[in-house]
Amino acid sequence: GGGAADADDVIDLTYTVFEHPIASLDEQTPVSSVTLDIGSTTLGMPISAGLSLYSFSSVGGPTFASLLELDAVNASGDASAFRLSLGGFEPLALGGEFAFEAMLLGDAAGEFAATFELILSGEDLPGDQSQSLLLTLTGAVDPLPLLGDFNNDLAVDAADYTAWRDALGTAATLNNNGVNDGIVDQQDYQLWRAHYGESAAALALAVSAPSPGALPMACMAVGCVLGTGRRVKRQTRCRA
Repeated sequence: GGGAADADDVIDLTYTVFEHPIASLDEQTPVSSVTLDIGSTTLGMPISAGLSLYSFSSVGGPTFASLLELDAVNASGDASAFRLSLGGFEPLALGGEFAFEAMLLGDAAGEFAATFELILSGEDLPGDQSQSLLLTLTGAVDPLPLLGDFNNDLAVDAADYTAWRDALGTAATLNNNGVNDGIVDQQDYQLWRAHYGESAAALALAVSAPSPGALPMACMAVGCVLGTGRRVKRQTRCRA
């Protein structure tokens, strides 16, 4: 042709039509909600469990889908007691898997439960649809035993000496005696003496306070974890 005025120009157009990706917490069946009990631990001892996020491709799923992106994470409940290692997420192709960990931090005693809503979409293409996955985590953290606290009142004091003295020479079992050897004796007294003046509150504080050298690593770890409402796109990187 001789330009736009001659009305005989040819334009070739190529279209790529994607199906919507399906986010799932299971590889074989589309699962959008999971409740996971991480278990129980002792104060100061974090524990974790492994999970995976999939761009579902099994029977009934799409056959040609756009990439699956993680846009944000919303949290409710005791969210500060847990951590999700989602910082290294990359958009998933159809059939792709992203393995991550759910951690119970163990920095406070008690029973905890939190729900995390993972907001996902398909590459922000025209007609894109947002979807969400719900992950509910539960777990328990037991306080550390306070050795020498024979009467279990959360302090090692004169009252515990009285409990020891009254049971001396018997087969009674003293709380927090360290060694259940079947008799109350001088070994239990020495334990009480070594821990006299301690309290459960002070013990918990000592366990939860990070060492100075641990602070930089802790800050790095925080940078690798999604917070509420933070968007994750293709350029996200997390380095240990």
